[in-house]
Amino acid sequence: MAIEPQFTDQSKTEQREDRAFVVQVRRTAFRVREVLAELSAATGVDVSQPRSAARLLEIDKTLAWKISKITTGSDPIGALSMIPGAASQRTMLRAFTKAGAPTELVDRTRTALAEFQQLIEDHASDRETFEIMLSSMSTDGQQAREESQRKSAFQGNSAIWGIHCRVRTWSYVVSPSEDPNFGDLAVVGSFVDVRCLRQDARWTLATIAALDDSGRPIAGNPIQSLVPGGSAFNGMPVLPEFCRGDVPAIDRILRADGVTQYRLVGGEVGNSGLFTWTIGWRYPKVVSRWRTPRDSHGEFALNMLIPAESAMLDVFVDRDFWPQTQPAVGLYSLLPGESQVAHPGTDRQSLNMKQSVDRLHSDPLDLAVHDVPKYGRMIESTFAAMGKTSADFIGYRARMKYPVLSSSICMQFDLPLNPILKSK
Repeated sequence: MAIEPQFTDQSKTEQREDRAFVVQVRRTAFRVREVLAELSAATGVDVSQPRSAARLLEIDKTLAWKISKITTGSDPIGALSMIPGAASQRTMLRAFTKAGAPTELVDRTRTALAEFQQLIEDHASDRETFEIMLSSMSTDGQQAREESQRKSAFQGNSAIWGIHCRVRTWSYVVSPSEDPNFGDLAVVGSFVDVRCLRQDARWTLATIAALDDSGRPIAGNPIQSLVPGGSAFNGMPVLPEFCRGDVPAIDRILRADGVTQYRLVGGEVGNSGLFTWTIGWRYPKVVSRWRTPRDSHGEFALNMLIPAESAMLDVFVDRDFWPQTQPAVGLYSLLPGESQVAHPGTDRQSLNMKQSVDRLHSDPLDLAVHDVPKYGRMIESTFAAMGKTSADFIGYRARMKYPVLSSSICMQFDLPLNPILKSK
């Protein structure tokens, strides 16, 4: 007798588990908040005033501050990360008991705190993992928590791979080309204060490719130099004026998929080998001006391929090229197996981290950057190489502290319909 195989819908199971976690977190958060508020009311201790509460309860100010955040904060779920450890919980309960709290209320508080601990054991095993899970549900302090987690990742990746840099920039300049349906594109990128932590550190600093919506390299658009006389560094589009320090050997590798890699092959360790490497080039007729079946939006990416303290993605669009609009920004995975471009039928793995795009002040265009030497001059020279000035452009910027390694910060512009086709 044949037996039909039984399959479990894993996605539905995971959704049920996710819902159960959310429900339990909310219930626990409001229960802990409720009992602490009742303790405050029952004893006449105003926990919204942590200093006064610490004095009346005879506890330290840090514990009083945590009680205040849990009880009066605007985000009960986020406040769960403020619940003190077991020893401090006992101190808190003894203090409220001494202040006159009813035994029954103290017992209910003890039960609510035990439920919180059980919640951790059921869903996360340890407090640190639980707080990471909690961050996706909480709005209060989420940005600070995410930045702290990214900083830890940056420090760990620097130690593991033996290299990091202070600031990573990638700037795009879009200008009309001779063909009215396309735009020329200039790209300038800096690796500011790269430091090798091991002498044998080898690392791909950058990859270069112009891709369409299907992820294929755009044919017929060779790299052109931004400086007179061509590129200057081992056949690479280096901008010597904006490099600093003793730049070590960097190999140029042409991959079969049309992507060019630039790989550092080692250098001096520490501050003695500190360097800044800046590259720039241009492509003619590489940016679609209008929406087409193959191109629905213009996307400009900063791929994080080196541990960095800060990342900055700028896009400068000629005022006559696209209508003034607010682009969107996304953060996507570059891990193996993930799609690196958005195209029909493919979902990219996005990272749930809120980022924003700022429009730079214009008239004059604000190019001041505090942590990238000569940045304004670098962009002005790029405008000049395209026969333009800063008055011709609108600028957009996305910044991120401790960007995620092997991720792509992408700025996306919806392409307009061709007005000629629209009128037909």
